[in-house]
Amino acid sequence: MTSKKAFIALFCGLFLSLHAHGEVLFESFYRLERNNRHTGYLIQRLSSDAKGNKLLSTYIRSRVGDRESYTAVKSVAKAGKGSPIETTHVSNSSGAPYKIHAQFKNGKATIGYHSNNARKAGSVETASNPAYPSAFMFYLADLGKFQPGKKYSYTAFFEENGRNQVGQLSLLGAKDAAGKRVFQLLNDDSGQPIESFVAENGDPLGSRSISTGTVCFWVATKEEAIGDMTYPTGEMTALFGDIPTGKKNLWSKSPNFKAVDIIQSFTTWDGSRSLTSPPAAQVLPLPVRSL
Repeated sequence: MTSKKAFIALFCGLFLSLHAHGEVLFESFYRLERNNRHTGYLIQRLSSDAKGNKLLSTYIRSRVGDRESYTAVKSVAKAGKGSPIETTHVSNSSGAPYKIHAQFKNGKATIGYHSNNARKAGSVETASNPAYPSAFMFYLADLGKFQPGKKYSYTAFFEENGRNQVGQLSLLGAKDAAGKRVFQLLNDDSGQPIESFVAENGDPLGSRSISTGTVCFWVATKEEAIGDMTYPTGEMTALFGDIPTGKKNLWSKSPNFKAVDIIQSFTTWDGSRSLTSPPAAQVLPLPVRSL
């Protein structure tokens, strides 16, 4: 078996071993652009299994020069408070496939770090059980309770680094789009804030980063999302359980809806627009709802 075929087999094994795929609640294609040039695509699906647990699967493929890289993430959380069950993050963006797999049981997180194609973790660490995986943050945040000028603190398990991490959300603005309220949020978890645009129920419309010049926005078709890039069906089936269609979302029912126009209509946060840094006493806990 060639190394490429061996990796595809491993890739499939990594994700097919997670909880069974169930009812699709949300699924969309997104186009990635940097300085107005197509640089990648993203596919995201939220589903529910027979027990009501929620699965959030995300596939990102990006291009720098002639090289394409990918990241695939699956997070499983319990219905209700969104307590984590299992997460897997696989990426070759550093030049070699790399996996972080975490399981959460009895109040403890067990995190395995795999280098290259190794099935066995090179190192295993334990940590306290976090409230939820970071992938579910917007679905758990009660956006209707957000107030302008306030910051909301959260602690979640970040799948991409296998760590519990603190972040802050702030409300920058909101407007109606395709009959839905879209919130413009500033998410700061690493010192490089990103604007996220989400519906009130947490479904993502897109994001924008002033530091990298990158914008990610919903598009109606796979062709708009992937352009001339690779679309590996084997990896798609392994992660999602089938081939995504990208039609299970709020905006597919609105003819001629352009997410990029909505995102561009929001004033870009550049670090100077007033989000007054409130005193520590005014940093509030993130208001949450049931998943």
